[in-house]
Amino acid sequence: MFKSLSISVLSLFSALFLNAQEVSDAVSMSPNYAEQIFYSLQNGEVASVPLTEWDLAITADAFDAAVFVNDHLGIEVYEYLGEVSDFETLDTTGQLSARLFNSDLDWFNGALNRPETLTPSPFDYGWGEYNVITHVVTGTRIFIVSNPVGETYKFMIESLDLGEYTIRYALLDGSGEQVVNANTSDFAGKNFWYLDLETASVQDLEPLSADWDITFTRYTSELLPGFQYLLTGALQNKGVLAARAADIVPDDAVWTDYELIADKNVIGYDWKNFNMDIFQWEIIGNLSYFVEDQAGQVWHIVFTGFGGAGTGDIEFTKEIVGQVTSLEEAVALNWSMFPNPTAGELTVQLPEGFDAAQWSLIDMSGRTIEAGQFLNGGAQSLVFERHSAGLYFLQLTDGEILVQERLVIR
Repeated sequence: MFKSLSISVLSLFSALFLNAQEVSDAVSMSPNYAEQIFYSLQNGEVASVPLTEWDLAITADAFDAAVFVNDHLGIEVYEYLGEVSDFETLDTTGQLSARLFNSDLDWFNGALNRPETLTPSPFDYGWGEYNVITHVVTGTRIFIVSNPVGETYKFMIESLDLGEYTIRYALLDGSGEQVVNANTSDFAGKNFWYLDLETASVQDLEPLSADWDITFTRYTSELLPGFQYLLTGALQNKGVLAARAADIVPDDAVWTDYELIADKNVIGYDWKNFNMDIFQWEIIGNLSYFVEDQAGQVWHIVFTGFGGAGTGDIEFTKEIVGQVTSLEEAVALNWSMFPNPTAGELTVQLPEGFDAAQWSLIDMSGRTIEAGQFLNGGAQSLVFERHSAGLYFLQLTDGEILVQERLVIR
C-alpha cells in the first residue's frame, strides 16, 4: 500500500515510544568471523550463514543484475580487456584491468557490475548488455576470478533471460569447464543466490529479505584513495534507512535531528577501534545510530562490546524511539499512479486539496535523480524514459504531508 507521513502527527508517534524499554542483545559471527548474521531489530537473529561456502553472490531481483564477490574469502576479480570470442583461447598477458571491488554503498553494484570499460549507457549492466526489444541481458565481458588457494577461473555470464541465468566458466587452461543455470524464481523474496565455483553448486543461503534489517558481515571499503581494506561491521538491508549520531552522548541524541538515508554502510565498521597500547578492541564513545526497520519503527542502537576475531561476538543495546510509517489512518490520502511497472510514461492522480505538490524520483541508494512540481491537482503526467530500468520511489509532498510509493521502470 502507500507510505504516508504527516510531519504534524510524527511527533505524536515519537512521544509514544520515548518510554520504550532499552534491550541488550548480542550476536556472534563465530571465531575468525566465519558466519554472516542476518538480524531483525524486532525479532533478533534470523539466520547465521557460513561465509566460507560461496564465491559469488548474484541478485535474485528480476529488475537488477548485481554480482558481488566474497570479500571474506579474498576472492579477486579482474576484467579481461579482450573480446568475448576469446573465451576458449584467451591469454591474460597485458589484458587485465586493475582489481575490481564491490560497492560498500549499495546492494546494486557488485564487482562484476563495475568493470574498467563500463559505459555511461543505461543498458550496460557491467557484465552484459540489456536489449530493450528482447529484454535479455547478453554477456559482453569476461572476468578473471581467483581465490586464495590458487584457483583462477575465466568467467562470464552468458545471458539473463526471464530470470534465468546461464553462466560459463573454466580454469585458465580451459579445463574443468562448467555451465551453470539458475532461475531467480527459485529464490523469490531474497536478495541474492550464491555460487560456489569449485563445486559448481548453486546455494540458497540467506533468509527472506522481508525478515531482516541488518547483516553483520565482512566487506571491503576504500579507506584511503586506492586503498581497499577488509572490514567487519554491520550493513543495512535494501530499503532500511539509518543515520549516524556522532559526537553526542547517546542518551542525548534525538532521532528527528538526523536524516535517515539508504546507504547500506551507515552503521558500517567504525563504531570500534583497536587500541594498540593495550592490544584490545574498544567501542567508540559518543556514537550511536538510528535505524528505521522494514516495519517503519525507528530504533536507537548503541554498540557496547566487540570480541574481535577470537570470538566474533558483537554486543549492543537497542530501543524503539519513533515510528515513521503506517500512518494511513492519521493521514488518509487517496492518490494513485499508473501504469506501474511503466515503460516511462506515468499518470499521477493527486488527492483532493493536494495542490502545488513537489515530486521527486528517488533511486534505491536514496538519491533524488529528478524532481519537479505539480501546480494543480487532479491527473498529472510524468515521463521517465531516460532513466534505466529498475526500482525507484516516487515521492510527493505539499510541505506538510509526504507520500511515497515504489515505482518500477522497465
